[in-house]
Amino acid sequence: MKKLLALVVIAGSITLVSCGNGEKKTDDAAAAKMKADSTRMADSTAKAKAADSATKAKAMMDTTKKAAVDSTKKADAKMDAKKK
Repeated sequence: MKKLLALVVIAGSITLVSCGNGEKKTDDAAAAKMKADSTRMADSTAKAKAADSATKAKAMMDTTKKAAVDSTKKADAKMDAKKK
């Protein structure tokens, strides 16, 4: 009976040592969480950059449109001055 108990204890100890006692699963879960957080932050940064680029492009278009309107008004004013 003592030999059987010793054999079960030894087998249980070997099983716990070889499986790492569940520590690896915790590390894998933490690594997966860090990867998900990193991906989320990268996506958030990319969206912010895209929004900033869109805002800059819109501002550039507005400036270009305003310049075109201003130059048209100046040209019209010159034409009116020449007609008088």
